[in-house]
Amino acid sequence: MPSPNPIPVLNKWSCCLAAVTWTAQKLGQQISQEEIIYKFGLFFPQWTHRAGVMERGDILNLLQYLGISYRKFYHLNDKEETLRLLNKFYPDYVAGFVLHRHPTNHCLAIETWDANTVTLMDSSPQAPAFIAIPWDTVFQHHDSDVLFIYK
Repeated sequence: MPSPNPIPVLNKWSCCLAAVTWTAQKLGQQISQEEIIYKFGLFFPQWTHRAGVMERGDILNLLQYLGISYRKFYHLNDKEETLRLLNKFYPDYVAGFVLHRHPTNHCLAIETWDANTVTLMDSSPQAPAFIAIPWDTVFQHHDSDVLFIYK
């Protein structure tokens, strides 16, 4: 199944929501960010004032609410360990996200990867797109980490 087109954020706080929505679409669910906010907003009280704002743990919770099951996840900030676990558990891979904290918080969904590069769905409000970034660039700062989810 081909990946869905990149989707833009709803507002300046909703990059994780856009990433999870795109991931759900990639996994075959036809759902929008607005539908997620409507259906699951009760579980995220922070959405009352900042629709779509999410912490790392909220990503896991929202995947469960969407019926996307997983048995384990890894939250990593080291390139070698990331690539080792990707290779080891590849058959069980469900989804992945790159999370940055500086200069601003930002979440990107992982589309594809190889040993050198990761392709990410960037939910830019003006021009959402797939961007290819070297793994070394992802991990060059101590403020980036990767969340991998496995069945």
